[in-house]
Amino acid sequence: MPHIFNTQAMREKLFLIRQLALASNSYCTSVGSKKSEFVCKSESWLEYSRTLEEILSRYIIEVSISLRMFEDLLNSHGNKCFLNSAENIVSNNRSIGQMENNSFDLTIRESCNKVIHATRVDLEWVESDNEEITYWSGNYTLSGKKGRKNWKLIVFTDLWAQSMKEYIDEIENSDINWPEIYD
Repeated sequence: MPHIFNTQAMREKLFLIRQLALASNSYCTSVGSKKSEFVCKSESWLEYSRTLEEILSRYIIEVSISLRMFEDLLNSHGNKCFLNSAENIVSNNRSIGQMENNSFDLTIRESCNKVIHATRVDLEWVESDNEEITYWSGNYTLSGKKGRKNWKLIVFTDLWAQSMKEYIDEIENSDINWPEIYD
């Protein structure tokens, strides 16, 4: 029997990732968070940024690893065509990220690979128009090295999480013979 995958837990984490991406501006506005306060040793911005980075990293890693393992299980049972179909439906006219050298189309699977193999992660911080607050833009930058070649990927976290959730939904609603897989 293979690992049991809790797709509902993946959906919950993806929901929370989207909420964090969409709520940063509002949250920082309500608490008056400004990055320059970091220079003054204020704990408010530092605490917020560290907490956000920890939660995002943990959830994004957990979802990426789980989804990759889930895909590998389905591939081992001859369901690659279902995965390709689900990917095509979900990725239609939606960009989940941008590779620095733009050398290939970014798929959900490749984005998970980049999460797993990243050696550096940075959140993109922006200032509000009136420069009163600093908040997370929703972009999550991953960097690493494949062989001798450096790579950099900017993940559009809101769209990535939305696409991942829809991808899981498409897979679960497909004609995959689930009892055969979990036999």
